[in-house]
Amino acid sequence: MRTVALIVGVGVATHLLILCLFDPAAVAWRSQDAISYLQEARALQSGIMPSLSRGLGYPLFLAAILPFGTAGALVGQSVITIGSTVATYFLLGKDKLAFWTAILIASSPFLALFDFHTLSETLYIELLWIGFLLLRRQQWLSSGVLVGFAAVVRDTLTLMPVALLPLAFKDRRYLLTASIATALIAIAPHPSTRFGFNLWVGTWERNGSWYLHGLEHPRFPPYAFRRPGEKEAVARAWLKDDATMRRLAIERIESSPGATALAWAERYPRLWIGTRSDSMTMRLASGSAAWYAIKSFFFALNLGTLALGVAGLARRPGLFAIPVLYIALIYIPFHDCEPRYSLAALPFLYFYAADLCFGPNRLWKGGRNSAAGSSDAGAQVIGA
Repeated sequence: MRTVALIVGVGVATHLLILCLFDPAAVAWRSQDAISYLQEARALQSGIMPSLSRGLGYPLFLAAILPFGTAGALVGQSVITIGSTVATYFLLGKDKLAFWTAILIASSPFLALFDFHTLSETLYIELLWIGFLLLRRQQWLSSGVLVGFAAVVRDTLTLMPVALLPLAFKDRRYLLTASIATALIAIAPHPSTRFGFNLWVGTWERNGSWYLHGLEHPRFPPYAFRRPGEKEAVARAWLKDDATMRRLAIERIESSPGATALAWAERYPRLWIGTRSDSMTMRLASGSAAWYAIKSFFFALNLGTLALGVAGLARRPGLFAIPVLYIALIYIPFHDCEPRYSLAALPFLYFYAADLCFGPNRLWKGGRNSAAGSSDAGAQVIGA
C-alpha cells in the first residue's frame, strides 16, 4: 500500500504544481473545441442527439459530469489519470518496471496539463493505454472494449483495430480484440467528417499561425493556394462542404506531390517537439525570466522523454510500439502541427523509457540483469 500511496502522492503533487503554474479557468470552456464539446454535452443532457463534430464519447462523459460544474470535469479527469497510474502498477506486474512506469506517468506535467482542459485527450489516452495494458495480459475481451471506446472518443483511432491485425499471425485471439473494437466503432454514431478539411490543410500547412483566431476565421498564408480559383472554392466550402475539400486536397496531392510531401516533412517535427504547454496560459508574466525557465524546462523534458522512449522502443520493440507507430504515421498527411496530437504516445514512451533505465537487462547497467524479483511480465516487456 505504501507503493500505491507514493504513486498517488506523486500524481497529486504534479497536478497541484500544474495548478500553481497555469490557469485552467482561462481556457477551460473558451477554445473552439471545448465549446463544441460543451454544446453537444448539453444537447445530450436534454435528450437530443447532437450533430457531432467529433466522436460521441467525450460529450457523453461531459454530460455525465457537468452537474458538478467545470471544476468537477477537471477533477474527474485528474482522478482518471492518477487512477490509471495505479492500474499501470498492478497490470504491469508490481515490479520495478511497473513502479517506474507508473511514476513517470504520474509525474508527467504534459498529461496533467491536459487534465485541466475540457478536451478529449485525458479520456481517450487513458482508455487506449489501459486497453493495451490489458491486451498485454491477454485480456482479449476487455482490451477490445477499451480500445473501441477510445476510438469512439477520438475518431483518429478508428483504424487502430487494423493495426492489431498483424498480431493475429502469432495468435488468432488478437482477432477477437480487433473485432470487438471494430464493432464498437461501427455501432457508435459517426461525427460529421472533417477528412477533406484536414487533408487539404495538410497539403500546405507549415505551422499553426493561420488558425490563431479560430477555424471560423482562418488567415491562410499565400502559399496555401496553388491554382487559380482555389481560394474562392475553399471560401465556399470551408467547414461546410467536406466533399469539395476532399476533392481539392486529392487534386493538389496528384498535381503537386513533391510540394505536398515537402509540407508534410517541414511541419512533422511540430507533432512531437515543443513545450506541450502552449495551449494554457501560465500565471507567470509572459516573457519573464521565470516564464522562460519553465518553458525551457518543459521543452527539454519533452525532448528527453522522446529520446529515452524511442531508444527503449528501438532496443526492445513489441506490443506497445504499435500505438506509437500508429500515431507517428496516421497524422502525416493531415493537419498535425501541434504536439497535442502525439500526446497519446507518451504513456507508451514512458514505459519504454522506464524499461531502458530500470527494466531487466537495462542499458545503463551494460546488459546486467535487474534486481532480483522482476516478474516475468517485466522480463518479457511485451505481451506479444
